[in-house]
Amino acid sequence: MDELIEFVFQIIMDARNKQLQLDENGSGIEIGERILKTDRKDDPLPRGELVILTGSMDLTVKMVEQVLGLTGLAGDDVTTETQTASIDSETIDTETKTGVTVPVV
Repeated sequence: MDELIEFVFQIIMDARNKQLQLDENGSGIEIGERILKTDRKDDPLPRGELVILTGSMDLTVKMVEQVLGLTGLAGDDVTTETQTASIDSETIDTETKTGVTVPVV
């Protein structure tokens, strides 16, 4: 059992295995990081002439998700309004407002 766990660990953690195959077509997802937690071996279960050995490992993977979707609608026009206050041709205050016109319903 320990030898089997070691082989599975080596296959999963091998850096050459960059993709995780999810379907029968062979397409997969690119794995950025993988973490394989400590294995757990259950007690042997005798069944007649056989002994059943079971165990489990926790695999956590991180990947980049590319969201493909439709292009949204164009947004509203943004307006900019600048007001300048001056005394004797000297600017004393400038105020700029930026916003979107929203219809009142």
